[in-house]
Amino acid sequence: PGQAALSASARDADSSIRYSQLSNTSSILRARSDAMRASRQPPAGVRCPTENQRPARQRAWEAIRQATPLCRSDRWTCPHRSRWHCRGVVGGRGPDGVGGPQRPLVVRSRRKQYFVLRDNGLITAIADRDGIEAVREITNVAWMLGRNISSTFHGRDIFSPVAAHLAGGEDWVQVGPEVPGQNLQRVEITSAKFGPHGINGHVVRIDGPFGNLITDIAAEDFQKLGYEHGDQIAVHLNAQKISMPFMRTFSDVPKNQPLLYIDSRGRVALAMNRGNFAETHHIIPPVIITIPRPKTDQ
Repeated sequence: PGQAALSASARDADSSIRYSQLSNTSSILRARSDAMRASRQPPAGVRCPTENQRPARQRAWEAIRQATPLCRSDRWTCPHRSRWHCRGVVGGRGPDGVGGPQRPLVVRSRRKQYFVLRDNGLITAIADRDGIEAVREITNVAWMLGRNISSTFHGRDIFSPVAAHLAGGEDWVQVGPEVPGQNLQRVEITSAKFGPHGINGHVVRIDGPFGNLITDIAAEDFQKLGYEHGDQIAVHLNAQKISMPFMRTFSDVPKNQPLLYIDSRGRVALAMNRGNFAETHHIIPPVIITIPRPKTDQ
């Protein structure tokens, strides 16, 4: 019995030591992970994933998981997203219009960022903000997933493999011939405008699955109206008039109550705390939004 108790005590002590070691290791790893996320740079001695020369198929699937897909509404948000990518990192892939007539391209901006996309105008805001250094058409079959390219899944068969080759550090001139950058398609990018009664803008997309409404009204323009946190605002969304407070974040209002706030992109946004604003009010972009001037200013 004494030996059994001693053995049990030893096991408990050993378990405690192991648990302590695991806890300490977990804390270290968690702190290290937080630091990496904060700095967006790998710690010394750790190779960036883009430096590893992995098989092209593996890199392609990693690109599928990691790349941020772009759609037509990203004509407004693409510039914001690209701000957080360092030089040489692929900025996007897989636009709409699969199988359409638009050429698949790799566009290199003057910030040395690569954008893998079709010639459908998504690059407009990047071209205006950063400038275009060079453009190449994707024609190299060796950079795609084989010769049997599907007609409906170019994100998998063309754009992601090309993104993987670029992320792996391969020479981008191999992707295909250079084409004139001044002939790229452009899209109209609307902007908010001040009127006699307030500011008029557009709901450009829904931040799904949350249902928050993203607008093209910049925070600097909204601030010119003079609203302060806590003020009630009668927002007009097409024919709807919805009253809501201007708040800092979602939890500043009760559950299922609306609010107007400045989102992480520096734009005016509308949301419902723990609810779905778009579904509740049946909003499908594009929608005109009008924010009136405070009554004291009218």
